[in-house]
Amino acid sequence: MGFVGRALAVVMRTQRRTHLCSSLPSDARHIPPPVGMHKPAPLRRLGHVTLPLIFVLLTFASPTETTTIDAAPKRESFERGGYFTMGVAPAATMYRNGFAPALRYDVESGFSWTRRHVRLTVGADAHLLQYFGRKKLAGGVDAMLTTSYRMVYVRAGLGVMAGMPATRVLDDALPAIGGVVGIGLQTWGDHVGGRIGVDYDFRVDTAGRPIQTFLLSLRITFG
Repeated sequence: MGFVGRALAVVMRTQRRTHLCSSLPSDARHIPPPVGMHKPAPLRRLGHVTLPLIFVLLTFASPTETTTIDAAPKRESFERGGYFTMGVAPAATMYRNGFAPALRYDVESGFSWTRRHVRLTVGADAHLLQYFGRKKLAGGVDAMLTTSYRMVYVRAGLGVMAGMPATRVLDDALPAIGGVVGIGLQTWGDHVGGRIGVDYDFRVDTAGRPIQTFLLSLRITFG
């Protein structure tokens, strides 16, 4: 609109000069104008020709600028929210001379960021681990980071556990530190999703003994 604005300013000045000359007495209109000034009649003709031209320019210029503004691309951003997950996982803690079967129960909650097919979650995962043949429960908490793209997810976490036996003697358990990694498939509906995957849990207890557990993870997620 810069060019059109300047053109409108010229027309307004021309109209003011034409009106001023038309309002003079009839005798004064025939006074020869000073050197360098234009005559009123040419000014009137210039105003009558320029004004329609400006309207034509406005008609063609306005749609072009409007189209340019509407066509500006919009930037996408991550949608923030929260989530809640619960699940169960058949597990087996492995030893050199055998293994110990168990069931692990999980409850996880935290924050999520979603952008189209990409989803990132950060939260805390609380575990309860029930070994068959022992009444005492094992438990702990991990800080979890999970990322997913379409149907595939990958997760990892670090935390502490207590009550996981380091040998086939199920009562031979000390506090342990370590983490878990996992990968699997997922499906999503309206803010509800399901997951199935495999996890590998590795811990080291306070005596320096490693504890390895393999899990088949089944989960349902809200959020």
